[in-house]
Amino acid sequence: MKDLVLINSPMQEYSEKNKPNYFTTAPLGLGYLATVASREGYDVEIVDAEAEKLSPSEVVKRIDNLNPDIVGINIFSTNHRLALDILENSSGNYKLVGGPHATLRGEELQGSYTVVKGEADKIFPKILRERPMGIINAGLVQNLDSLPYVNRKFFVNDPYSSDNGEREASINSSRGCSFNCVYCSVPTIGGRKMRARSIENVVGEIENLSTKGVKSIHFTDDLFNFSKDRVISFTEALSQSDANPSWRALCRIENLDENLLSRMKDSGCYRIAIGVESATPSVLEYIGKSSDIKKTKSIFDSCRKLGVETKAFFTVGHPNETEKEIEDTIDFAMDLNPDDARFMVVRAFPGTRLYKNLEEAGYSREELDDYAQSKIDAPYVKYHVMNNSSLNGVSPEKLDEYIISAYRRFSRRKG
Repeated sequence: MKDLVLINSPMQEYSEKNKPNYFTTAPLGLGYLATVASREGYDVEIVDAEAEKLSPSEVVKRIDNLNPDIVGINIFSTNHRLALDILENSSGNYKLVGGPHATLRGEELQGSYTVVKGEADKIFPKILRERPMGIINAGLVQNLDSLPYVNRKFFVNDPYSSDNGEREASINSSRGCSFNCVYCSVPTIGGRKMRARSIENVVGEIENLSTKGVKSIHFTDDLFNFSKDRVISFTEALSQSDANPSWRALCRIENLDENLLSRMKDSGCYRIAIGVESATPSVLEYIGKSSDIKKTKSIFDSCRKLGVETKAFFTVGHPNETEKEIEDTIDFAMDLNPDDARFMVVRAFPGTRLYKNLEEAGYSREELDDYAQSKIDAPYVKYHVMNNSSLNGVSPEKLDEYIISAYRRFSRRKG
């Protein structure tokens, strides 16, 4: 019998026979909770349904075999019904629900479980001891250095093998996002004021991981380069460290230049991911991304020149976006020629400006909360969940065709 089992909920309803094949990072949020609880003496296990591609019945069976006293699950807007069904059918004397959807729509969740809104890292032991009922507002952790390093023993896939064969581990060095992209709920969930771990704390964790054979770091921050000065300080500290890892991160175009990229490269950065999204300035302005197409192109050119790999994200189906503009975006993606690319239909999630704008335009919550997993049968569909209702007049089926076309063109370009 386990004291506590935490479930990383499946993003879609996997079958017991056909398992999708795509990469997934470790659930760091649950990792922090498991680490905190284990330090308090609890016997903890994480069941990572996403990494193992477990069907709902397989998750329930795994939980029942572990026979936990307490069971918790993280839920997202696109999978909350599936996740809650798993929780309701699993054994456990006390049940907890957390994650993005719990924070955004906690008041609407009603069941035989406690809803935790916000970041529970600091108050988790108290919750486990007292087992309060109803909704708990945990708030945000202001001092991230006060949190322990995540114990990787709770993960089934971290450290994992990176593209270059090195053992790679995920690290989150900051929370929140100072920008406010129209489709993103991170500013609502984590706040627009950036909360960052100190450089010493981050490098300390990297050095700790290096003693365990980790040679590469994947930063999962929603905005790694929110401060040029911080990135420079990090590169200097990392270059002076004995760890000497390679690393990758998600960045914004606005806060990049060739000098900074050069510093990043010299400190071990081998790849950056960038949300390009569109090629249409008016669409980019609506989204909240850089509309300076020339700078975007120059940054990708600089990365190519310096030997930094690029991964680019593109979204289609924005309100008022025409089919011609969708085609322009796909053409721009081919012109940028990143090392890797992801094409998605934009989704309207609760807590986003897009969701609010569509509500004001007459969409009902029932329409906006109705999602479907794409029918595209390919490894890249992990995040290709879309609203069943069109957001710009182009049918979901037609948007799927654009996504398929984009991937085919990109695949041919890469040979």
